[in-house]
Amino acid sequence: MGVFQPWRALPGKGVLLVLNGLSAVALIYEGYNQGVYGGISGTPGFIAMSKIGAGNKVDQPIKQGGLAASYYFGAMIGAFLGGYVGDKLGRKKGAFIGSLLSLVGSALQCGSVNADMFIVARVISGLGIGFINNIVLSWVSELSEAHDRGSTFSLVFVSNFLGIFIANWINFGIRDQSPAFRWRFPLGFMCIPMFLVAVIIFFVPGKSLLVFALRKKLTSISRISEMAHGKSSSRRSNRDSVQNQRR
Repeated sequence: MGVFQPWRALPGKGVLLVLNGLSAVALIYEGYNQGVYGGISGTPGFIAMSKIGAGNKVDQPIKQGGLAASYYFGAMIGAFLGGYVGDKLGRKKGAFIGSLLSLVGSALQCGSVNADMFIVARVISGLGIGFINNIVLSWVSELSEAHDRGSTFSLVFVSNFLGIFIANWINFGIRDQSPAFRWRFPLGFMCIPMFLVAVIIFFVPGKSLLVFALRKKLTSISRISEMAHGKSSSRRSNRDSVQNQRR
């Protein structure tokens, strides 16, 4: 049986569009993760679970900050490991591992029963997004043509800010719900973008240089033909010039 490669049915621009979509969804997750904690960390339910205060009042701000920082610690480690794993197993498998780590981390954050479990979950989520950021962005860069890279990388910031935007509006929209729902639902919602990333990965190529070569094949042949034609024309012109001089 052949390898599942649906991306071969797409033109080069189509493959790049799918990969840009993958990058955008992953970066929406990153922005969402950055923005969601600020809204939930002051809710009574979260304060009670993490034991950083009582009611609506936080009396352990250092611990509260540590819960937030654990995500970035995981992301930093994941960024280093992601490059290594991507080189060893391939970018497709590396990005898939990152999406699974983020998915599991998000689910564990949603189901946390104490601060220790929440910290571990945040670190796992950070590891996953570190993999994604390290692998996917360079992946997209290699597939992009020079005149497309500016718009491609602007997508990074747009997606990140969109994630923050969604997180804040979700926190605002559920402000009147039960204490547990106000912090568990926003964290559980993070599973959706990473689930999409885990699925979309199967529809993109694992070897970006191969796709780049396929996309450029016709262009390269055309350019070689033009060069050969140019050289042939130049030789013919020189030959005619020499013959005219002899006459």
